[in-house]
Amino acid sequence: MVNVLQLTDTLALCAAGFIICCLISRKPSLPYPPGPAGYPIIGNLFDIPKELPWVQFAKWAKEYGDVISLSIFGQTIVVLNSHSAVKDVVLMRPLNVAGRPFIKFAEMRALLPIHLTTVGREWRERRRVVDTYFRPAAIQPYKGVQIEKVVKLLRRIADKPNDISDHTREYNGALIMDIVYGYDVKTHEDYFVQINEQFLSFASRVVLPTGPIVNAIPILGRLPPWMLGRDFAALLEKGTRLWRQVFNEPFDWTKNSIKTGAAKESLVRTSLSEISEDDTEGETILKHAFGNIFAGGTATLRAFILHMVLSPTVQTKAQEELDRVVGRERVPNFDDRPNLPYVNAILMEVLRWAPATPIAAPHSAEDDINLERFYIPKGSIVICNAWAILHDQAYYLEPDIFKPERHIGIDGRVLEDPILDYAFGYGTRRCPGRHFADATMWLYIASVLAFFNIQRARDENGNEIPVDSKYEPTNLIHQPMPFTCTLVPRDRSTLERICKQD
Repeated sequence: MVNVLQLTDTLALCAAGFIICCLISRKPSLPYPPGPAGYPIIGNLFDIPKELPWVQFAKWAKEYGDVISLSIFGQTIVVLNSHSAVKDVVLMRPLNVAGRPFIKFAEMRALLPIHLTTVGREWRERRRVVDTYFRPAAIQPYKGVQIEKVVKLLRRIADKPNDISDHTREYNGALIMDIVYGYDVKTHEDYFVQINEQFLSFASRVVLPTGPIVNAIPILGRLPPWMLGRDFAALLEKGTRLWRQVFNEPFDWTKNSIKTGAAKESLVRTSLSEISEDDTEGETILKHAFGNIFAGGTATLRAFILHMVLSPTVQTKAQEELDRVVGRERVPNFDDRPNLPYVNAILMEVLRWAPATPIAAPHSAEDDINLERFYIPKGSIVICNAWAILHDQAYYLEPDIFKPERHIGIDGRVLEDPILDYAFGYGTRRCPGRHFADATMWLYIASVLAFFNIQRARDENGNEIPVDSKYEPTNLIHQPMPFTCTLVPRDRSTLERICKQD
């Protein structure tokens, strides 16, 4: 008869062996990417700066390599700091990293924007709507509105030459509100422009693991908000209000205008006419899709103005090209663009030097990823450091110098630069409105340079006011700190004549 103790010992050994085999079989054969050591439990929570994190990521890349890994409360974060790393992880595996990480703060009470929603039926429906109206062929009818808004921009600048930041916000906001909702923005203080600006600023602070504490420790989100402190409760309430305002109010304004017969032509009006009145699901998809088309480009255009103040020779060279191709009697139009390589190069260099979203929205690994040297586990947050890539000396000599000439070949034509597309995101999650944004920014740059000299402002004693090239200390949006400048008409009589045209 078998001894009971022996049988028990044998079974225990078998069980232990089975567990060990399972653990061994699950253990990755490759190590995680290297990175700073961090601390027990909290990991690198205090290592990742809340301001300009892309700069620190790039510094770590020089020490640990172009693929680095970090950890916050057990959550693995992988940062890709080179074109080859993005190609290997994101572009070669588009579906595997098309997801978005779970953002507890946004999930608690608010809707997620399309660029933060993970791939699925909801995302595909929203993306389909946006792609339908903003693919390259679809944006051609918007050119007339873009010209109309840029003429209004020139008029505003002529009236108030020192308020360029306000004029830029109005230009971007007016375009989106007109095309999408049929709403006419009168001033930069317009309600809808203001809430969009507030939402973009707010969202940039709450979508990363280093944001609100519930992003790093999601289980805390199960607690009543007041238990996490008065500041957290107020932040959550503000987010809920802004999400509701941005998603619902412009859409409802257009619906009411349709009912009263006062609605202008718009994407919302066209889309609503294609679904039945009782299709609540279809209406919700439209509302959420259009609510994500924000007035982007303000940060990039502010960077353009800053660099023109700091680089007068670049400005002069662009104006000589504009005078030669367009003349001074009309506003540049999109037909002129192929013949203005240097103006194109300025936009390209602004996008390279100061990408508006240097680390974009984070991706999520939907499955384990085995690279040649490293292992990225399923569920990892994957961040692509566009700022590091667009400042990589392997592709851009003297990357910290603003030099549009780098984008022009010996034949005088603009060079193709697929890496520059990283300024608009990566893979399947690239910005769906990038073609419209590119056209809008180009028209702004060409028109402002054609009619104005962008100069340092002067104080009451006639002394130039210094301009600082520092950027705002944020964790997502990259834009210059407020600075003072003035725009002086190059030919006031021609400008006045153009501004009087309807």
